[in-house]
Amino acid sequence: MSDVEAERVASRYEAHLTALGARLPNDARRLWGDVKLHDGLLRRFEFAGDRLEIVFRAGDNSTGYFDARLSYQDVDLSASDEQFLRGAVGRRDVELLYDEFDAADTHWVHRFLFWPYSEVSVQFQRFTLAVTPALGRFNTDPPNPKTQALDKPSTP
Repeated sequence: MSDVEAERVASRYEAHLTALGARLPNDARRLWGDVKLHDGLLRRFEFAGDRLEIVFRAGDNSTGYFDARLSYQDVDLSASDEQFLRGAVGRRDVELLYDEFDAADTHWVHRFLFWPYSEVSVQFQRFTLAVTPALGRFNTDPPNPKTQALDKPSTP
């Protein structure tokens, strides 16, 4: 895909999300607009009942690193997607390339594209996002609790 084609795809996706408007959960809009997960590493995956929590370490040297906690409720996740996510936790050779939100009949969908190539799709009803600073790309220590959190309160 050429750079021009890639820009067109991005523009069409932005128009699609804009058309979804206020229906799109606030934190999904925030993730789309303010938080970039590209090259993110999967640090945690917890799936129990109808709840799912995924934590990515993302960022870069110039802007700093952060942990993004994506929490979903009323989740539908395929067994193969669950297996992939469980196996990807803590692996430095599996990175998130791209993610997107979409609307389906009665739920939302959050799709992920990973390298090496794998697609994951999470269907859900509710979504929240929490972002906290991290010490580095591979550091496993939690950030200092006195460090200012990057979370912004979500408005309905």
